[in-house]
Amino acid sequence: MKFQDCIIIDIFYDDVEISNPLGSKTSKHKLAQFYFSISDFPDYLNSTTRNCFLLASLKSNDLKICGPNVIMQCIVNELTVLYEQGITFFDQDLGEHKTYKIALGKIREDNLGQHSGIGFPEGFTATYPCIMCSINKSVMRTATSGHYELLRTETQFLVDAAEGNLKKTGVKFLTCLQNLPYVSAIQLPTFDIMHDLFEGVIPDVVCFLLDSFINRKKNFTLDKLNHRIEAFNYGLHYGKSKPREIKAQAITGKSGFGLTSSQTITLTIFFPFLIADLISKESREWNLFILLRCIVDIVMNSELSVSKVGKLQFLVQEFLIEYLDVTKKHLKPKFHHMTQYASAILGDGPLKRFWSMPFETNHKFFKKYMQISCNFMNVPKTTAQKYQLQKCFQLLAHPEFKIQNVKTENSENDE
Repeated sequence: MKFQDCIIIDIFYDDVEISNPLGSKTSKHKLAQFYFSISDFPDYLNSTTRNCFLLASLKSNDLKICGPNVIMQCIVNELTVLYEQGITFFDQDLGEHKTYKIALGKIREDNLGQHSGIGFPEGFTATYPCIMCSINKSVMRTATSGHYELLRTETQFLVDAAEGNLKKTGVKFLTCLQNLPYVSAIQLPTFDIMHDLFEGVIPDVVCFLLDSFINRKKNFTLDKLNHRIEAFNYGLHYGKSKPREIKAQAITGKSGFGLTSSQTITLTIFFPFLIADLISKESREWNLFILLRCIVDIVMNSELSVSKVGKLQFLVQEFLIEYLDVTKKHLKPKFHHMTQYASAILGDGPLKRFWSMPFETNHKFFKKYMQISCNFMNVPKTTAQKYQLQKCFQLLAHPEFKIQNVKTENSENDE
Protein backbone atom coordinates (compact mmCIF):
# COMPACT_ATOMS: atom_id res chain seq x y z
CA MET A 1 0.00 0.00 0.00
CA LYS A 2 1.18 3.51 -0.82
CA PHE A 3 -0.56 6.60 0.47
CA GLN A 4 0.28 10.26 0.11
CA ASP A 5 0.56 12.24 3.35
CA CYS A 6 -0.17 9.08 5.32
CA ILE A 7 1.55 7.41 8.29
CA ILE A 8 1.55 3.62 8.13
CA ILE A 9 1.34 1.64 11.38
CA ASP A 10 1.55 -2.09 12.10
CA ILE A 11 -0.37 -3.93 14.82
CA PHE A 12 0.93 -6.80 16.92
CA TYR A 13 -1.01 -9.13 19.22
CA ASP A 14 0.33 -11.75 21.59
CA ASP A 15 -0.48 -13.40 24.92
CA VAL A 16 1.99 -12.85 27.76
CA GLU A 17 2.19 -14.73 31.05
CA ILE A 18 3.08 -12.21 33.77
CA SER A 19 2.97 -14.53 36.78
CA ASN A 20 5.06 -17.60 37.58
CA PRO A 21 4.35 -20.08 34.75
CA LEU A 22 5.08 -22.99 37.11
CA GLY A 23 2.93 -21.76 39.99
CA SER A 24 -0.71 -22.30 40.91
CA LYS A 25 -1.83 -19.08 39.17
CA THR A 26 -0.72 -20.20 35.71
CA SER A 27 -2.79 -18.51 32.96
CA LYS A 28 -5.05 -16.79 35.52
CA HIS A 29 -3.39 -13.41 34.96
CA LYS A 30 -2.33 -14.01 31.35
CA LEU A 31 -2.66 -10.81 29.31
CA ALA A 32 -3.65 -10.29 25.68
CA GLN A 33 -1.42 -7.44 24.57
CA PHE A 34 -2.03 -5.32 21.47
CA TYR A 35 0.82 -3.05 20.35
CA PHE A 36 1.36 -0.81 17.37
CA SER A 37 4.51 0.50 15.72
CA ILE A 38 5.15 3.14 13.06
CA SER A 39 6.51 1.31 10.04
CA ASP A 40 7.66 4.52 8.31
CA PHE A 41 10.53 4.81 10.77
CA PRO A 42 13.99 3.65 9.63
CA ASP A 43 15.14 0.11 10.33
CA TYR A 44 17.31 1.00 13.32
CA LEU A 45 14.20 2.27 15.12
CA ASN A 46 11.92 -0.52 13.94
CA SER A 47 14.21 -3.05 15.62
CA THR A 48 13.94 -1.46 19.09
CA THR A 49 11.24 -1.28 21.75
CA ARG A 50 11.18 2.53 21.39
CA ASN A 51 8.88 2.01 18.41
CA CYS A 52 6.48 -0.24 20.35
CA PHE A 53 3.39 1.45 21.75
CA LEU A 54 0.58 -0.10 23.76
CA LEU A 55 -2.73 -0.21 21.90
CA ALA A 56 -4.92 -2.37 24.14
CA SER A 57 -4.51 -4.67 27.12
CA LEU A 58 -6.95 -7.19 28.57
CA LYS A 59 -6.99 -10.61 30.14
CA SER A 60 -6.66 -13.51 27.75
CA ASN A 61 -9.65 -15.23 29.34
CA ASP A 62 -11.82 -12.18 28.57
CA LEU A 63 -10.62 -12.24 24.96
CA LYS A 64 -11.67 -15.88 24.64
CA ILE A 65 -15.11 -15.09 26.07
CA CYS A 66 -15.72 -11.99 23.94
CA GLY A 67 -14.06 -13.25 20.78
CA PRO A 68 -11.38 -11.49 18.71
CA ASN A 69 -13.89 -9.57 16.59
CA VAL A 70 -15.29 -7.68 19.61
CA ILE A 71 -11.87 -6.30 20.54
CA MET A 72 -10.76 -5.73 16.97
CA GLN A 73 -13.95 -3.75 16.26
CA CYS A 74 -12.88 -1.14 18.85
CA ILE A 75 -9.50 -0.91 17.12
CA VAL A 76 -11.11 -0.73 13.67
CA ASN A 77 -13.34 2.15 14.81
CA GLU A 78 -10.31 4.14 15.95
CA LEU A 79 -8.36 3.32 12.80
CA THR A 80 -11.27 4.49 10.65
CA VAL A 81 -11.41 7.84 12.47
CA LEU A 82 -7.62 8.26 12.24
CA TYR A 83 -7.76 7.63 8.51
CA GLU A 84 -10.71 9.91 7.80
CA GLN A 85 -9.73 12.80 10.11
CA GLY A 86 -5.99 12.27 10.54
CA ILE A 87 -3.67 14.04 12.97
CA THR A 88 -2.44 17.58 12.44
CA PHE A 89 1.22 18.42 13.06
CA PHE A 90 3.10 21.69 12.78
CA ASP A 91 5.69 21.53 10.01
CA GLN A 92 8.59 23.73 11.08
CA ASP A 93 10.14 23.70 7.61
CA LEU A 94 6.95 24.95 5.91
CA GLY A 95 5.82 27.03 8.88
CA GLU A 96 2.28 25.65 8.73
CA HIS A 97 0.11 22.86 10.08
CA LYS A 98 -0.17 19.68 8.03
CA THR A 99 -2.61 16.80 8.46
CA TYR A 100 -1.51 13.20 8.08
CA LYS A 101 -3.83 10.22 7.79
CA ILE A 102 -3.09 7.07 9.78
CA ALA A 103 -3.48 3.72 7.98
CA LEU A 104 -2.93 0.11 8.98
CA GLY A 105 -0.18 -1.59 7.02
CA LYS A 106 0.36 -5.10 8.39
CA ILE A 107 -0.69 -7.42 11.19
CA ARG A 108 2.57 -8.53 12.81
CA GLU A 109 1.84 -11.56 15.00
CA ASP A 110 2.86 -15.13 15.48
CA ASN A 111 1.05 -17.71 13.38
CA LEU A 112 -1.56 -18.42 16.05
CA GLY A 113 -2.34 -14.72 16.53
CA GLN A 114 -2.71 -14.07 12.82
CA HIS A 115 -5.06 -17.01 12.36
CA SER A 116 -7.33 -15.99 15.24
CA GLY A 117 -7.34 -12.31 14.27
CA ILE A 118 -8.00 -12.72 10.54
CA GLY A 119 -10.67 -15.40 10.93
CA PHE A 120 -8.82 -18.67 10.37
CA PRO A 121 -8.75 -21.73 12.66
CA GLU A 122 -6.18 -21.64 15.47
CA GLY A 123 -5.21 -25.29 15.00
CA PHE A 124 -2.55 -25.99 12.38
CA THR A 125 -3.87 -29.49 11.73
CA ALA A 126 -6.81 -28.06 9.78
CA THR A 127 -7.49 -29.14 6.21
CA TYR A 128 -6.26 -25.76 4.94
CA PRO A 129 -3.63 -24.64 7.49
CA CYS A 130 -2.09 -21.76 5.50
CA ILE A 131 -3.42 -18.23 5.84
CA MET A 132 -1.85 -17.08 2.57
CA CYS A 133 -2.99 -19.85 0.24
CA SER A 134 -5.63 -22.55 0.08
CA ILE A 135 -3.27 -25.51 -0.16
CA ASN A 136 -4.52 -28.80 1.28
CA LYS A 137 -2.49 -30.15 4.22
CA SER A 138 -1.89 -33.45 2.41
CA VAL A 139 -0.29 -31.58 -0.50
CA MET A 140 1.55 -29.16 1.79
CA ARG A 141 3.47 -31.95 3.50
CA THR A 142 5.52 -32.61 0.35
CA ALA A 143 5.27 -29.26 -1.51
CA THR A 144 8.76 -27.82 -2.03
CA SER A 145 7.71 -24.76 -4.04
CA GLY A 146 4.97 -22.16 -3.75
CA HIS A 147 1.61 -22.91 -5.35
CA TYR A 148 0.93 -19.34 -6.47
CA GLU A 149 -2.26 -20.34 -8.26
CA LEU A 150 -3.69 -21.14 -4.81
CA LEU A 151 -2.94 -17.74 -3.23
CA ARG A 152 -6.00 -16.30 -1.51
CA THR A 153 -7.53 -13.27 -3.23
CA GLU A 154 -9.87 -10.69 -1.72
CA THR A 155 -12.82 -11.93 -3.79
CA GLN A 156 -12.30 -15.57 -2.91
CA PHE A 157 -11.71 -14.71 0.76
CA LEU A 158 -15.09 -12.93 0.97
CA VAL A 159 -16.82 -15.83 -0.77
CA ASP A 160 -15.22 -18.37 1.60
CA ALA A 161 -16.08 -16.29 4.67
CA ALA A 162 -19.72 -15.94 3.52
CA GLU A 163 -19.98 -19.67 2.92
CA GLY A 164 -18.85 -20.40 6.49
CA ASN A 165 -17.68 -23.93 5.70
CA LEU A 166 -14.43 -24.31 7.66
CA LYS A 167 -13.56 -27.78 6.36
CA LYS A 168 -14.12 -26.76 2.76
CA THR A 169 -12.59 -23.27 2.66
CA GLY A 170 -10.36 -22.97 5.75
CA VAL A 171 -12.02 -19.66 6.73
CA LYS A 172 -13.71 -19.59 10.14
CA PHE A 173 -15.38 -16.16 10.14
CA LEU A 174 -15.17 -12.74 8.47
CA THR A 175 -13.00 -10.42 10.53
CA CYS A 176 -14.09 -6.85 11.19
CA LEU A 177 -10.75 -5.71 9.73
CA GLN A 178 -12.49 -6.12 6.39
CA ASN A 179 -14.46 -2.95 7.27
CA LEU A 180 -11.37 -0.76 6.90
CA PRO A 181 -11.97 1.54 3.92
CA TYR A 182 -8.54 1.23 2.33
CA VAL A 183 -7.38 -2.39 2.58
CA SER A 184 -8.67 -5.94 2.47
CA ALA A 185 -8.15 -8.13 5.53
CA ILE A 186 -6.45 -10.83 3.46
CA GLN A 187 -3.67 -8.33 2.59
CA LEU A 188 -2.81 -7.61 6.24
CA PRO A 189 -1.02 -10.82 7.38
CA THR A 190 2.69 -11.27 6.85
CA PHE A 191 5.29 -13.90 7.67
CA ASP A 192 7.07 -13.81 11.02
CA ILE A 193 10.58 -15.19 10.54
CA MET A 194 11.14 -15.21 14.30
CA HIS A 195 8.50 -17.89 14.89
CA ASP A 196 8.88 -19.61 11.50
CA LEU A 197 12.67 -19.98 11.49
CA PHE A 198 14.11 -19.40 14.96
CA GLU A 199 11.33 -21.14 16.88
CA GLY A 200 10.39 -23.70 14.25
CA VAL A 201 12.59 -24.71 11.33
CA ILE A 202 16.05 -24.16 12.84
CA PRO A 203 15.42 -26.03 16.14
CA ASP A 204 13.96 -28.91 14.13
CA VAL A 205 16.99 -29.11 11.82
CA VAL A 206 19.61 -28.60 14.55
CA CYS A 207 18.07 -31.32 16.73
CA PHE A 208 18.04 -33.70 13.76
CA LEU A 209 21.70 -32.91 13.03
CA LEU A 210 22.78 -33.43 16.63
CA ASP A 211 20.81 -36.66 16.90
CA SER A 212 22.59 -37.92 13.79
CA PHE A 213 26.10 -36.77 14.76
CA ILE A 214 25.88 -37.68 18.47
CA ASN A 215 23.55 -40.68 18.78
CA ARG A 216 23.96 -42.45 15.42
CA LYS A 217 27.37 -41.56 13.95
CA LYS A 218 29.11 -40.92 17.30
CA ASN A 219 31.18 -38.00 15.92
CA PHE A 220 31.22 -36.30 19.33
CA THR A 221 29.37 -36.28 22.62
CA LEU A 222 26.73 -33.87 23.89
CA ASP A 223 28.97 -32.93 26.83
CA LYS A 224 31.73 -31.90 24.42
CA LEU A 225 29.31 -29.76 22.42
CA ASN A 226 27.92 -28.07 25.54
CA HIS A 227 31.45 -27.39 26.76
CA ARG A 228 32.28 -25.66 23.47
CA ILE A 229 29.04 -23.67 23.62
CA GLU A 230 29.92 -22.49 27.11
CA ALA A 231 33.60 -21.71 26.39
CA PHE A 232 33.21 -20.06 22.97
CA ASN A 233 33.83 -16.31 22.70
CA TYR A 234 30.75 -14.85 20.99
CA GLY A 235 31.98 -11.26 21.05
CA LEU A 236 30.45 -8.16 22.60
CA HIS A 237 27.22 -8.12 20.59
CA TYR A 238 26.28 -11.81 20.47
CA GLY A 239 27.59 -12.43 23.97
CA LYS A 240 24.37 -10.89 25.30
CA SER A 241 22.40 -13.79 23.76
CA LYS A 242 24.82 -16.61 24.55
CA PRO A 243 23.13 -20.02 24.04
CA ARG A 244 22.54 -22.19 27.07
CA GLU A 245 23.42 -25.88 27.10
CA ILE A 246 21.36 -28.23 24.95
CA LYS A 247 19.51 -31.03 26.73
CA ALA A 248 19.55 -34.66 25.57
CA GLN A 249 15.74 -34.72 25.68
CA ALA A 250 15.61 -31.86 23.15
CA ILE A 251 17.72 -33.77 20.63
CA THR A 252 15.46 -36.82 20.76
CA GLY A 253 12.30 -34.70 20.58
CA LYS A 254 11.07 -35.48 24.09
CA SER A 255 11.18 -31.81 25.13
CA GLY A 256 11.42 -28.34 23.60
CA PHE A 257 14.62 -26.89 22.20
CA GLY A 258 15.12 -24.81 25.33
CA LEU A 259 16.64 -21.73 23.64
CA THR A 260 15.09 -18.32 23.10
CA SER A 261 14.88 -16.84 19.61
CA SER A 262 17.90 -14.58 20.17
CA GLN A 263 19.92 -17.53 21.51
CA THR A 264 18.91 -19.59 18.46
CA ILE A 265 20.11 -16.79 16.18
CA THR A 266 23.49 -16.80 17.93
CA LEU A 267 23.73 -20.59 17.76
CA THR A 268 22.88 -20.56 14.04
CA ILE A 269 25.63 -18.04 13.29
CA PHE A 270 28.36 -19.77 15.29
CA PHE A 271 27.29 -23.41 14.87
CA PRO A 272 29.87 -24.13 12.11
CA PHE A 273 32.68 -22.86 14.39
CA LEU A 274 31.52 -25.20 17.16
CA ILE A 275 31.38 -28.55 15.33
CA ALA A 276 32.94 -28.15 11.86
CA ASP A 277 36.20 -29.87 12.89
CA LEU A 278 34.33 -32.86 14.33
CA ILE A 279 32.24 -33.94 11.34
CA SER A 280 32.58 -34.82 7.69
CA LYS A 281 31.88 -31.90 5.36
CA GLU A 282 30.49 -34.33 2.76
CA SER A 283 27.64 -35.51 4.98
CA ARG A 284 24.14 -34.72 3.73
CA GLU A 285 23.09 -33.57 7.19
CA TRP A 286 25.76 -30.90 7.12
CA ASN A 287 24.74 -29.82 3.61
CA LEU A 288 21.18 -29.44 4.91
CA PHE A 289 22.33 -27.02 7.60
CA ILE A 290 24.49 -25.02 5.15
CA LEU A 291 21.47 -24.54 2.88
CA LEU A 292 19.42 -23.35 5.85
CA ARG A 293 22.21 -21.02 6.95
CA CYS A 294 22.30 -19.43 3.47
CA ILE A 295 18.53 -18.89 3.63
CA VAL A 296 18.84 -17.21 7.03
CA ASP A 297 21.60 -14.91 5.76
CA ILE A 298 19.34 -13.64 2.97
CA VAL A 299 16.13 -13.38 5.00
CA MET A 300 17.85 -11.45 7.81
CA ASN A 301 19.10 -8.83 5.35
CA SER A 302 17.47 -5.38 5.51
CA GLU A 303 18.11 -4.63 1.82
CA LEU A 304 17.56 -7.20 -0.92
CA SER A 305 17.97 -7.07 -4.67
CA VAL A 306 15.73 -8.93 -7.10
CA SER A 307 18.56 -11.37 -7.85
CA LYS A 308 18.93 -12.14 -4.13
CA VAL A 309 15.20 -12.85 -3.90
CA GLY A 310 15.48 -15.20 -6.86
CA LYS A 311 18.39 -16.96 -5.17
CA LEU A 312 16.32 -17.28 -1.99
CA GLN A 313 13.51 -19.00 -3.88
CA PHE A 314 15.98 -21.49 -5.37
CA LEU A 315 17.66 -22.18 -2.00
CA VAL A 316 14.33 -22.77 -0.26
CA GLN A 317 13.26 -25.32 -2.85
CA GLU A 318 16.63 -27.11 -2.68
CA PHE A 319 16.53 -27.10 1.13
CA LEU A 320 13.02 -28.56 1.33
CA ILE A 321 13.84 -31.29 -1.19
CA GLU A 322 16.95 -32.20 0.81
CA TYR A 323 15.01 -32.08 4.09
CA LEU A 324 12.35 -34.49 2.84
CA ASP A 325 14.97 -36.89 1.50
CA VAL A 326 17.37 -36.83 4.46
CA THR A 327 15.02 -36.65 7.44
CA LYS A 328 12.18 -38.77 6.00
CA LYS A 329 9.74 -36.39 7.69
CA HIS A 330 6.87 -34.40 6.19
CA LEU A 331 6.84 -30.61 6.01
CA LYS A 332 5.11 -28.68 8.77
CA PRO A 333 3.27 -25.36 8.16
CA LYS A 334 6.34 -23.32 9.19
CA PHE A 335 8.37 -25.06 6.48
CA HIS A 336 5.60 -24.38 3.97
CA HIS A 337 5.74 -20.65 4.77
CA MET A 338 9.30 -20.58 3.44
CA THR A 339 8.05 -21.38 -0.06
CA GLN A 340 6.26 -18.00 -0.13
CA TYR A 341 9.05 -15.86 1.32
CA ALA A 342 10.24 -14.71 -2.11
CA SER A 343 6.84 -13.43 -3.24
CA ALA A 344 6.24 -11.80 0.16
CA ILE A 345 9.55 -9.92 -0.05
CA LEU A 346 8.79 -8.70 -3.57
CA GLY A 347 5.38 -7.46 -2.42
CA ASP A 348 6.10 -6.03 1.04
CA GLY A 349 9.87 -5.72 1.41
CA PRO A 350 12.41 -7.53 3.64
CA LEU A 351 10.70 -9.80 6.16
CA LYS A 352 12.95 -8.70 9.00
CA ARG A 353 10.94 -5.48 9.12
CA PHE A 354 7.88 -7.46 10.18
CA TRP A 355 9.25 -9.92 12.71
CA SER A 356 8.02 -10.10 16.31
CA MET A 357 11.33 -9.69 18.12
CA PRO A 358 10.87 -6.04 19.32
CA PHE A 359 7.35 -6.75 20.60
CA GLU A 360 8.38 -9.98 22.32
CA THR A 361 11.18 -8.05 24.03
CA ASN A 362 8.63 -5.44 25.10
CA HIS A 363 6.84 -8.08 27.21
CA LYS A 364 9.68 -7.97 29.73
CA PHE A 365 8.44 -4.65 31.12
CA PHE A 366 5.07 -6.09 32.12
CA LYS A 367 6.59 -9.23 33.65
CA LYS A 368 9.14 -7.33 35.72
CA TYR A 369 6.68 -4.69 36.89
CA MET A 370 4.18 -7.25 38.15
CA GLN A 371 6.94 -9.06 40.02
CA ILE A 372 7.68 -5.76 41.80
CA SER A 373 4.16 -4.45 42.40
CA CYS A 374 2.43 -7.78 43.25
CA ASN A 375 -0.91 -6.01 42.68
CA PHE A 376 -3.24 -8.40 40.84
CA MET A 377 -6.53 -6.58 41.45
CA ASN A 378 -6.71 -5.10 37.94
CA VAL A 379 -3.63 -6.26 36.07
CA PRO A 380 -4.35 -4.72 32.62
CA LYS A 381 -5.05 -1.28 34.07
CA THR A 382 -2.12 -1.37 36.49
CA THR A 383 0.44 -2.38 33.88
CA ALA A 384 -1.00 -0.15 31.13
CA GLN A 385 -0.84 3.01 33.27
CA LYS A 386 2.75 2.33 34.31
CA TYR A 387 3.79 1.55 30.75
CA GLN A 388 2.15 4.68 29.32
CA LEU A 389 3.83 6.85 31.96
CA GLN A 390 7.18 5.41 30.96
CA LYS A 391 6.48 6.11 27.28
CA CYS A 392 5.48 9.70 28.08
CA PHE A 393 8.72 10.22 29.96
CA GLN A 394 10.74 8.83 27.03
CA LEU A 395 9.00 11.19 24.59
CA LEU A 396 9.31 14.27 26.79
CA ALA A 397 12.98 13.51 27.42
CA HIS A 398 13.66 13.50 23.67
CA PRO A 399 15.10 16.90 22.62
CA GLU A 400 13.19 17.04 19.30
CA PHE A 401 9.77 16.20 20.72
CA LYS A 402 7.52 19.19 21.47
CA ILE A 403 3.89 18.98 22.51
CA GLN A 404 3.17 22.25 20.69
CA ASN A 405 3.85 20.53 17.35
CA VAL A 406 0.73 18.38 17.69
CA LYS A 407 -2.61 20.07 17.08
CA THR A 408 -5.59 18.37 18.76
CA GLU A 409 -9.25 19.21 19.29
CA ASN A 410 -8.60 20.05 22.96
CA SER A 411 -5.93 22.55 22.02
CA GLU A 412 -8.31 24.27 19.59
CA ASN A 413 -11.00 24.57 22.27
CA ASP A 414 -8.49 26.03 24.71
CA GLU A 415 -7.62 28.72 22.19
